[in-house]
Amino acid sequence: MQPLLLKIESKVSQSFQIRKDIRPNFYSTWHYHEELELTLILKGSGTWFAGDSIGQFSAGDLVNQI
Repeated sequence: MQPLLLKIESKVSQSFQIRKDIRPNFYSTWHYHEELELTLILKGSGTWFAGDSIGQFSAGDLVNQI
């Protein structure tokens, strides 16, 4: 399986983008991107996969994904 390249599409020049996901799972597809991604976990817990790292997350965690 190959990872999916995600690109941030914007019609205006901006230095960051904010998105709010409300669902049981987020980013269920293996992916990569050129940008830095910060994910704030407000509710829930589980396992995250980023690059060659695997870790646990829970409410209140801020996960840095490069």
